[in-house]
Amino acid sequence: MSSTQQSQKDARQQGISFSQEQTQFMNYTGKQALLYGGFGGGKTRTGNEKGYLLNMKYPGNRGLVVRSKSSDVKGSTIEQSLLEDVIPDSHIPENPSKGHNQTKRVIRHYTGTTTRYGEPVMSEIHYHGLDSAGSNSNDGLPRKISGMQFGWIFVDEATELNEEDWVQLLGRLRYDGKTVGDKKYTVPFRQIWGATNPAGPNHWLHKKFFSEEAENDSGRETFHLKAEDNPGVPQDYIDDMVANYSGVYYERYVLGNWVGTSDAIYDEFDRRKHVLDISDLKELDDGWSMSGVDGINQPQPPEDWRVYRTIDFGYPSPMVVHWWAKSADNVFVLFREFYQDDTLVEDVADWIKRFSEDLTIEQTFADPAQASDREKLSRHGVSSSKAKKDVWNGIQEVKGRFKSDAIYFYEDSLIHPPCDEINGNDSKPVRTVDEIPGYEWKNSDSDTPKKEDDHGCDAMRYCIYSIMGGDTVDEGFMEDMKEIFNGGGF
Repeated sequence: MSSTQQSQKDARQQGISFSQEQTQFMNYTGKQALLYGGFGGGKTRTGNEKGYLLNMKYPGNRGLVVRSKSSDVKGSTIEQSLLEDVIPDSHIPENPSKGHNQTKRVIRHYTGTTTRYGEPVMSEIHYHGLDSAGSNSNDGLPRKISGMQFGWIFVDEATELNEEDWVQLLGRLRYDGKTVGDKKYTVPFRQIWGATNPAGPNHWLHKKFFSEEAENDSGRETFHLKAEDNPGVPQDYIDDMVANYSGVYYERYVLGNWVGTSDAIYDEFDRRKHVLDISDLKELDDGWSMSGVDGINQPQPPEDWRVYRTIDFGYPSPMVVHWWAKSADNVFVLFREFYQDDTLVEDVADWIKRFSEDLTIEQTFADPAQASDREKLSRHGVSSSKAKKDVWNGIQEVKGRFKSDAIYFYEDSLIHPPCDEINGNDSKPVRTVDEIPGYEWKNSDSDTPKKEDDHGCDAMRYCIYSIMGGDTVDEGFMEDMKEIFNGGGF
């Protein structure tokens, strides 16, 4: 390496600045952590920086960097990140037996600390792929590390591992330091962290770090790293991603959301295309305007658009109310929305009336299975009709709207501040557009959606299918017939 190349490398290593999210991760001392986000978020670099920081802060420490494949950990994680961007060359002894031993896959580096006799106190970073596990390794880990103890473990591209791999690595976190000369250099805490692009919501990592159990566990934490917060990413890279990714792939690899792919129901949904601001609405129809409603600036549909409301009851799960506008050529826009958990019917009735005073409501559709809630709502001044609830046909009708770009969502549709958390979980959707990317079939062979985080999607389906669904016999019709027969109407 030339002196110019070396100075450029030193500048990169000396000049890193952390975002707020990265700083919080660097300061986190819990047992398990997950760095996640789209492309360009700096996840690998941040994971390596944390390991090196712990080695420098606690001399004598021993860490492990691991990936599924040996070739990937050596090339991408170690050579192209840890050695290129993180550890200065001057911190690694030139003699391979004392510094970087590529055969044994261990890097020993100076920490700036010496014993009182002048002996340097070295820290170590081991790196391995799980594909190098030997036949006599009884825990599924490579023989070279299966009997070792570590103060920290960094799992790069963590979605490549299975949960058993993670559990076995977790069991290696019991290194508490070493004695050099006549002094014990202790490691006060141990930690494992992973870095990854998001997978689907059913991936074991999502369940491990985003479940209600994880929310209540101070020893598990997630950190969302974004390309826009990474000073090392040029703007044209971000612009290219925004331009070239759409749908589920935009959600995962640009926004960093944990959404499904093959089992996604509304895979035609594209947040950039279907979520509009007021200027977009005016391009759709110049009759859209803004008006003050109960002190909140809200969209006002054009006079020739019809307005409908739909309600999906829930307690303690979210209560969802939609205000939809429909054009003469059957374009739908969700322009107002109520989405809150732990809400009583009588309380939501007041919200519905206040935010409908400036509108002419054609019809209100509500879940036909909740007769008592609809009756209670009526007693509080909001009458409703039974929505058509045929799930399969309703979903097909909504998908048709997405495919033909005939359904849109106003970006600030909530008529209240978004909830900080839903039922005690701050990773739950807080509005309908947050539900859509994760709204999935039970499995690839199923025609039934998962009953999870679907309250807004149900309300959306009630509106579209009740208006556009034709004369098919569905559950709502059968409920009407049941009431007539049971009530002696025939």
